[in-house]
Parts: sequence; C-alpha cells; structure tokens
Amino acid sequence: MKNFILITLFLLLNLSLLSQNRDELTSNPRKTIETHLKYLQQDNYRPELSALTLNIAISGNKKSEELAKKLKRILDERGLYVVIDNIPDNANYKDKIRNESVFIPFKSVPEIYLRKVDGNWLYSKETVNNIEDLYSETFPLENYSFKNYIPDSLKPKFLGMAIWKYFGLLIFLLLSLVLYRIVSWIIGYFLIKILRKILNNSSVIVNYINPISNPISFLIVISIVSFFLPLLEIPIQFNVWVSNIIKVLYPITLTMIIYRSSDLIADFYSLLAAKTETTVDDNLIPLVRKVIKIIIVILGLLYSLSVLGVEITPLLAGASVGGLALALAAQDTLKNFFGSITIYTDSPFEIGDWIVFDGGEGVVEEIRVRSTRIRTFHNSVISVPNGILADLKIDNMGRRRFRRFRSQIGLTYDTPPDLIDAYITGLREIVKEHPKTKNDPYEIHLNEFGTSSLNILVYIFFEVENWSQELKARQEFMLEAIRLAKELNVRFAFPTSTLHIEEMPGEQSLTPSYSDNRETFFNKAITYVTGRKSKYKEEFK
Repeated sequence: MKNFILITLFLLLNLSLLSQNRDELTSNPRKTIETHLKYLQQDNYRPELSALTLNIAISGNKKSEELAKKLKRILDERGLYVVIDNIPDNANYKDKIRNESVFIPFKSVPEIYLRKVDGNWLYSKETVNNIEDLYSETFPLENYSFKNYIPDSLKPKFLGMAIWKYFGLLIFLLLSLVLYRIVSWIIGYFLIKILRKILNNSSVIVNYINPISNPISFLIVISIVSFFLPLLEIPIQFNVWVSNIIKVLYPITLTMIIYRSSDLIADFYSLLAAKTETTVDDNLIPLVRKVIKIIIVILGLLYSLSVLGVEITPLLAGASVGGLALALAAQDTLKNFFGSITIYTDSPFEIGDWIVFDGGEGVVEEIRVRSTRIRTFHNSVISVPNGILADLKIDNMGRRRFRRFRSQIGLTYDTPPDLIDAYITGLREIVKEHPKTKNDPYEIHLNEFGTSSLNILVYIFFEVENWSQELKARQEFMLEAIRLAKELNVRFAFPTSTLHIEEMPGEQSLTPSYSDNRETFFNKAITYVTGRKSKYKEEFK
C-alpha cells in the first residue's frame, strides 16, 4: 500500500512538472515548433518534451511520443524546412484570413497547423488525428527492416548524411535512367498504335510521337522515384533541395506534355479544316495555336510557383498593376494583337488571296499574331503589322466574283467593213462558247479610229477562282481571237507612218479633185442613208 501511494505521488508530480513545462515550451507558435523539433535531435533527445506540443492528454505513455516522431519524419521527408525566425513569437497571434488564433506553418500542407488552447499553442486535434494518414502517404513503404541489412561500414556520416544514402541516391539515379528508357519505349509503342487508328497520316505520327511520349515517360518515372525515395530518409537539409526539384518537375513536365499535345491537336484540326470549303478556319487555327501555347506556359509557370509555396494572389495583383505599365509601354504590340483579332473576325482577306493596299500588293501567305506575311509579285515577302493593316483600305482581288478583261484589238484601215463585222461576230461567239467566260454582260464593238488602226473594244469577264486560272483563260481567248483572224484573213495593225507625196514631176497628182458643190454632197449623203434605212432595223439591233 505504501509503495502504491509513492508511485501515485510520483506520477502526479511528474504530470505537474510536464504541465508546467508545457506552459513554458508552448507559449507562442515559435516556441511550440522549436520545442517539437529541438527535443527530437540526437544531441538533445527528449521525446516526452516534444510530445507536449501535441493537443493530446498528458498521459506519459509512448503514443504521444510516437506521434511527435512521426510528425517530424513527415516534415523531413516532404522537405518542409522550418525557418524558426520566420515563425511568429507573439502569444496573441491571429491568422488574418480566419481571424482565429491559428498558425499554418506550411501552406502546401494545410492539414498541419497550430491552435491556441487555454493559453498554449499546440498542434491541433485535427493535425494529431491526421498524423497517421499523412505518415502512410509519405512513407508507403517502411524502411526499418531494410536498414537492418546495411553494413556498419556504410552507416558513418559524411557531410551530414550517412554514406549508404549517397550510394542509394546513385542507384536511384541509374535505375531511373533505365526505367525511363523502358517506359518511354512502352508508351511510344502504344501511342503509335492508337494514333494509327485515329490518324491515317504517318508523318504526323513520326513528328509528334516522341515529343509526347518522352515527357509522359519522365512523369511516370518521377512518380515512381517519389514513391520509393522515402526509403533513404535523406536529412532535411538535403531533402529540401531534392523535394523542391521533384515538386517543380511535376508541373514543368505536365506543362510540356500539354504544350506539345496542343501541336498534335492543332494539326488534327488542320486536317479537318483542309476538308472544308472556306479558308476561315485554316487562317484561325495558327492564331489559336499560338494563343493557347502562351496560356499553357503562363498557367504552367503559375502552377510551378504555387507548388514551391509562392503566393500567387499577391503576384497576380502585382501583375495587374505591372500589366497596366506594360500595356502603356507596349501599345504597338497590343494594337497589332487586336488588329489580328479584327482581321480574323471581319475576314477582309484569307490566305491565298491577292490583295492591293496602300504600300503594295501580293498574295497573303500567313496571318500571324503580330503581322501578316504577303508574297509580292517580285517573289519578295512583306511583313505588315496587323494593327496597321486593319486600318488600311484593302482591295481584295481574290474576292472578285468575276475577273474583268479589257483590251483593244487594232485592225488595219484597209479592212472591209463586212469583214470587220464578221470578225466581231466571231469574237462574240467565242465568248459564248468558252467555258470560263461570262455570257452576260460582255461588250465587243468597233470602238474608235486610232492613229494607225481601227480599234475593237473587248470588254469581257472570266468566271475563275484565282489569278493563275484568270491568266490561263485570257490566253485561251486571245489565241482563239488570233486563230479567227487568220481564218478570216484579218490583219492586225501596228503603229505605222505612211508618207504621201502629193505630186511628183511627170506623174498624176494624188490629191483628189472635187468638182461637186455643197448641194451635190448633201444629196449624195441623204440618198445613201435613205437607201440603208430599211436595213438599219435588222443590222443595228
């Protein structure tokens, strides 16, 4: 009975001392976290004091100590390095968002946090309840049995880490390279089979299979390495770097996969767009491709920063202010960007159109985000900023429903009127029979008396889709006009000068003599017209 009383008094005294120690060691967030980590170090190992930081009854059993140890192992393995000076030492600290006496030391693991309870800053009950689950996630494979087989000669430390762990890292690296090759081959093989069923285009498969399969394989290898890496239990000072590298590799690799997949998807839609009648979608796909890539890179960068613990909200707020200054400094760039949007929405021209604008003309080759590339008829390339091009007056020759052809055919002055009439009639028949000419309207008439020829006006239209077809149709019509002239023995005139010598000694003068008077001339003219009057209605329809 006496011994029982002594033991009871000893336990009560011990609990009283522990309670007193808890008040001293957990008075503010900094003291609590420092106590938790400090008393689990090899040179100051007192787990019973470390366990005081948990919001659990002070019972003196080993359960609370084991939980405290597991919590430290979780922090170490996840690379959650604690900078004591960055932790508030204010006993009345309040979280600004929750407006509660709560402190979250790691934004990436919000399940671990301190809460003020009866004047003591302790790891919350929610944290204590989550320790086992977090431990299972962090250490899916226990390594206690594994460590028993390590030779004692490899257990001494070098630069703060056991020698066997250096060998472990080297083995991990070599196995990762081998695993990467194997997974890359397997992924590539299956992707080729899938793409061959979707796309009947071997060039697309060859161009995009490796760029996509390699980062996918790398992502799988990273996941496998992350799963087995806790076996090494790398010290926190090293694990911070290893953990951060692995953390940032995830979003970078994922961004790379999505970025390269966008090329494959864009090319797939390009194949579909090529089958449509309009070229609007052909023009739009390159712009959408570039904009989507920019968005993917920006989102990937923000995701990578958030994984490293960088606050994105203040960064975005600062970016909005900086964006205003950037917008003012890059007005021309923004003008060109919105100019490209205007070009795509209004669609004043498409790729392949022949356009004439203030400053040049040519065939549109490519519509980019900033500028439009135009191939001139000198085979040079003009890059016109879209902001300028959107404001210009553009004559789109490629949008013509019909292509006009206007020319003059000159006949010699000695061509008989009936032959001229027959030739003009033949030209009109050529227009009616040619498959590329528009039958209505067209105009072919004897139009003027030239200085050296009788000029026939040819004013017709071709129904063709592009300039090349227009030139071909012109050639066909002109060759037919030449063949018809040869058939009728019509002579084409060319600029000539005839020298007339009115009088030569001993020869008759070439100057005609007019013996009739004015009245006779008028009578002859009226008689001619009167005689032709009955035929005008038939001839001049």
